[in-house]
Amino acid sequence: MENKQKKYIFIKYCSFLVLYLGVLAINAQMFTTVFAGLCLYSLSGKEQAIKALSLMVISKYLNPAIYAFSPETGILAWLVFFVASFRLITSSVKYFSKIIPLIIFSFVVVVLSVFVSVQPDISAMKIIVFTIGSMAIILGYSSLKEEQFGRLYIWFFSLFVVIIILSLPTFLFPHIAYNRNAAGFQGILNHPQSFGPLLAPITGWFLAGLIFQKKNKIVFNLSISICLVILMILSQARTSLAAVFLSLFTIFILVSVRKKYFSSAFSGRALVMGVFLALSIGIAFISSSLVQEKLTGFIFKRESTNMGEALSSRSSGIANQWYYFTKKPVVGNGFGVYPWGVIPMGVTYYKGIPISAPVEKGFLPTAILEEIGLLGATLFFVFIYFIYKQVLLNDDVKLLALFFSCLFINVGEMVVFSLGGIGLFYWLLIGLTFSYKKQEKKQRM
Repeated sequence: MENKQKKYIFIKYCSFLVLYLGVLAINAQMFTTVFAGLCLYSLSGKEQAIKALSLMVISKYLNPAIYAFSPETGILAWLVFFVASFRLITSSVKYFSKIIPLIIFSFVVVVLSVFVSVQPDISAMKIIVFTIGSMAIILGYSSLKEEQFGRLYIWFFSLFVVIIILSLPTFLFPHIAYNRNAAGFQGILNHPQSFGPLLAPITGWFLAGLIFQKKNKIVFNLSISICLVILMILSQARTSLAAVFLSLFTIFILVSVRKKYFSSAFSGRALVMGVFLALSIGIAFISSSLVQEKLTGFIFKRESTNMGEALSSRSSGIANQWYYFTKKPVVGNGFGVYPWGVIPMGVTYYKGIPISAPVEKGFLPTAILEEIGLLGATLFFVFIYFIYKQVLLNDDVKLLALFFSCLFINVGEMVVFSLGGIGLFYWLLIGLTFSYKKQEKKQRM
């Protein structure tokens, strides 16, 4: 695809997305109309189904200070999810071998849900949704043609650009920009913990290109990267920045020890750029009281006065998860639920079927051990390793950064299994990374 064509598609997608988000802001009824349209649109092709899923999940997380949601929005969102997933699965069955690790993992968790979970109906609902969604994404992306992948690459980039650009004017209206908690910037999304983490993949993408690749527009990419990092700091979503830096550190290790697989990446450049960025941040912190205030507020948040207090929200949860894991180390206490059998945020039922039961568990390793024990956790990490091996085939540090950023978000916000929520968006990006058509031309690994 030529650069001129890419620019045209980018402008077209951005224009459509601005119009789409503008239409939704008209009134609550527009969500009903638009979601019904997304169902029909997703049936017209695999590429369209993936786009419909991305639009649906972003629409669910729009800022309530700008958008009014119709009562049917939640049900219609599930309809979009299942219709699009059905379209992707039924048109890609010849790639079934790619989902065998997923099928094994899901089967074991279903069995555990029936016999072990303290809330088997909720556990069953969550593993079914996760299986259908991740299966659809893996199969759907695997069957895309190269030009379809190229368009989807531009589509998601356009989606990030539009969300960021439309969020910037909300700074002028604090009741919108900081609507959720009056402290963290959320832009046009419904929570700082939605806006900040959502920036992690695109920030990792820009920084990976800047740090590891020589052929890059250094000034442009550095400027964009700094702006994205500032937005994450303003959101007070520490998880997002942690995910980006963990992603870059992991890539640095891979590039250093597996040089023959990353001929276009340079670990030496990474060291130089890393030192430069660290010095820049240090100088800015020392010389500017405003920078000191923002960085200190970001690290310690509102009520914390030291690092111990700042980490207590995560450490206490990790300690509890480890405690319950030791009670049932092999099989766990139940997928997607709390060991004591209560969902603090409540459960939403539709005709007796649970359709929403949000849990907040920050640290993936201990949370997954608590829920499905060593048996389920081992199978899940085998599944993730399988995807990781596919991503490595691309020899593209930007795609690696996209993948690892989506994965490392789960060190603070466990969303990897939340395909009924924002986790779906990260899985759509993961699908983009491991199904890059370049892999079909390589026989190594």
